[in-house]
Amino acid sequence: MRVSTFMIYDRTKQSFQGNFAKLYEVQRKLASGLKINKPSDDTIGMQKVLDYKLTLNHNEQYRKNMDDARSFLEATDSALEAVTENIQRMHELLVDASNGSRGPVDREDISKEIAVLKEALYNLSNSKFRDRYLFSGFNAYTSSYASDASGSYIYLGDSSKINVDISLTGRVTENITGSEAFAMSLARTESMKVDTGNFAHILSIPGNSQVTIVFSASNDPAAAGYDQVSFSNYIDMAKEVEIALATNNIERISALQKCVFFALDKTTTVRSTVGARLSYIDSTRQGNEDSSIGVEEVKSNIEDADMAEVMSDISKTEVALQALRQTSAQILSQSLLDFLK
Repeated sequence: MRVSTFMIYDRTKQSFQGNFAKLYEVQRKLASGLKINKPSDDTIGMQKVLDYKLTLNHNEQYRKNMDDARSFLEATDSALEAVTENIQRMHELLVDASNGSRGPVDREDISKEIAVLKEALYNLSNSKFRDRYLFSGFNAYTSSYASDASGSYIYLGDSSKINVDISLTGRVTENITGSEAFAMSLARTESMKVDTGNFAHILSIPGNSQVTIVFSASNDPAAAGYDQVSFSNYIDMAKEVEIALATNNIERISALQKCVFFALDKTTTVRSTVGARLSYIDSTRQGNEDSSIGVEEVKSNIEDADMAEVMSDISKTEVALQALRQTSAQILSQSLLDFLK
């Protein structure tokens, strides 16, 4: 077959294009550090890389969720710690006020400190993290507690749990509602003998989170009483403690001391719940980080270029191009006169 000059030019051009294309590919690998830069490089490998990137993106979102939940729970724990300290102080003051050496004037003085504690509890019930109320549930932009026309304190939030996904299969509740943190509750009726010899029956009213103390001459909780006091949360309880001390009501002081102890125990339990959630976040975070490291390593093995191999390929391609230049220069420099000689 006769080889025309055009065919020589065409073949030479194709050889140059092929070598330049190879050089471009290896230089792109050098620049990106990747051996898979487009689907055609490795279709299956590219699909795996995309799947691993999706997993890493999910893990990153889980980490952000954990950071947000941890910050909110830490703020909650800080507020609950202050609540615990205030209730502990209230209990100490009631123990002191119950001392037989204390008189009406002493108890009235103690009631003034109780008033300060009551105000502190009210402020703590409306604690905020950034622009969200800690204890309002989904009503996070509404204050948790407020006083009504009668002077009682009512809960304005809801009982919703704010659950946050922190792993593919795990989630954590980031909030404690006002009902959990401040509402009074009893598992059963408690009866006690007060200093006057009568009985105080501490009753939990089902359905309305209210505790009622009924004072009676009988040790039977069902017996009719001659006095009673009711409250539904720690703030109202503090108000009743303040009134009992200011009026020197020995029976109420004695019974309310028991209620304050119950409140202290409940607050400690709630703080334990928060602590358990924080621990769960920490353990999940470690698993998240381990997963991301493993996935990143596998992804790297698939898509990262072997730089030593890339440099070798560049060198080989450049040598091939140089040889092609020299050869083509010799061939294409020949003219018709060269063939006629």
